[in-house]
Amino acid sequence: MKRTSVRFAAITMVMSFFFTIACRTSIAYGAQSIPEVEKIVYEYKNVCEGDTQTIDILSRSSSKAQYRVWICNKKTGEWQDITKGFTSPVSENQILRVTTPKLTEGEYDVSIWVKRAGVAPLNKKGFDKYFLSKMKCLKSNEQEPTIKLDCIKDNYSKNEAIEVKNESSKELYKYNVYIYDILHSKTVKSYSTQYKDSFSWKSSSDGIYLFKIKLNSGEKIEEIYKLVIVGKPKRPTKKVQVTSKGPKAPKLDSLVVGNTSETNIIYVKQQPKSNSRTVGYIYGSLQGIKILKTVGNYYYVETTDYRTLNKITGYIPTWNVKTVKPNKSYSVLVDISDQHIYVFKDGKLIRNIVCSTGNDWTPTPQGTYLIGSRGPSFLTGTNKSIICYNWVRFNNNFLFHSVLCTKNGQPISSAVAKLGHKASHGCIRMPLEESKWFYNNVPRGSLLVIQQ
Repeated sequence: MKRTSVRFAAITMVMSFFFTIACRTSIAYGAQSIPEVEKIVYEYKNVCEGDTQTIDILSRSSSKAQYRVWICNKKTGEWQDITKGFTSPVSENQILRVTTPKLTEGEYDVSIWVKRAGVAPLNKKGFDKYFLSKMKCLKSNEQEPTIKLDCIKDNYSKNEAIEVKNESSKELYKYNVYIYDILHSKTVKSYSTQYKDSFSWKSSSDGIYLFKIKLNSGEKIEEIYKLVIVGKPKRPTKKVQVTSKGPKAPKLDSLVVGNTSETNIIYVKQQPKSNSRTVGYIYGSLQGIKILKTVGNYYYVETTDYRTLNKITGYIPTWNVKTVKPNKSYSVLVDISDQHIYVFKDGKLIRNIVCSTGNDWTPTPQGTYLIGSRGPSFLTGTNKSIICYNWVRFNNNFLFHSVLCTKNGQPISSAVAKLGHKASHGCIRMPLEESKWFYNNVPRGSLLVIQQ
C-alpha cells in the first residue's frame, strides 16, 4: 500500500495514538525493582493491509529495562517476534520505537515482554512481566493512502521549538494540533477552529506530552499521534487521600452547583454582563463551583471548563447558582492514580471497585460533583454494536457505567482486561456486577470527589 510522505523541519513533531494496557505477572516482587510499561503509543489511528504500524513504548523503572515485542494476527494465530529477541537496555526517559512488518487485514494481539537489564528474569520464559494490547489492520483501499510522517524526534530539550510544516510545493497539507500534558493531567493546547499551514510550539519545562495532529489534504483528514519527552521529566509521586485504615470518606456540608437541569449549559463570562466574551461553560446541577466574590448580580467563580477540563475563572449570574446539601449517608471517592472507586456509608468504606477512567488524551474530569440521574443502558461504538449497562451521571455525558459489552450482554474480554488501567473516553467503567451494585445502591445527590 502506498504511503504519502510528509517532511518536517529539523525540529519537528507529530503525535501517536495512545493505548492503555493490561498487565500480567506471575511472581510476587518488590514493585520498585521491576520495570513497567507506562505508555504504549500507536502512531496511526488507522492502517490498511500492506502498511506497517509504528509502536512507541515508554517505560517507568528505577533501572534500565529490555523489551521483546510480539504480534499475532487472530486469523492465523501465528506469533511474530518483531524485535528479534530482547532490545538493548532502555532508560526511563527514553522512548523505544518498534515498527511492525507489513500487516494483513484483521485484529492483532500485541504482547510486550519486559525485564530488568542485566538481571536474571523472574519467569522462565525470559521476562519479569508482560503487557497486552491490541491493534487493527483494515482492508486495503488504494484510493485513500495512509499519510506518513518522517523525521520525527522522540526527545526535545526545554525551549526547543517543535515545528510542523510543509517542506515542498507538492505537500499541501494543513494542520490542527492538540497537546496534552500527561504528568499534570491537563490540556496544554486545544484544537483551533481553523487548520493552518504550519505549527510551532515549545515547552519551558520538563515533561511528557501527547500530541494529536490532524492533517487535512483537502480530500481527507488523517489523524496521527505522538508521545514526546521534553528534557528530563520526573514522574510525580502518588497522592492519595488516606488514613491509617485506608481512603478517607469525602465530606461536605454544602456544595455550590448550577441552578438548572443536569444537561443544560451554563456559560462562564469574562465580565459581569451577558454580552461579555464566554471563557468556558459547565453543565447542569452536579458540578461543584467555587464562589470567589459577588459583583452586582453576578458571582465571580472558579470552576472546570467542560470542553477543555482546565480550571477557569469568570462570571455567572447569581440566579444561575444554588447551594445544596449532599446526601448525608453516602459519598464516593474515585482515585485516578490507583484506578479504584471507593464507596462510603456513614463515613465507613463499604465498597472498593476496580475501574477504568479516561485515557490521558480523553481524561476523566477531576473535582467535586454530585451523583445524578441514571438509566439501564446505552449503545455506542461503530454501528452501535456495543452496549454499556447501568449508567449513572456525574457531569453531563461523563458517566459511571459497566465495561463495554456485546449486544448479547457479554462483557468484552479486552475491556475487562483494561480494568485497573486508563481506557475510556472520560467515563468511569466498572465490572458488570459492580455497576449493578453501584446503580442500585448509591443514591442521587451523593457527594463525589474525583482526584489524581
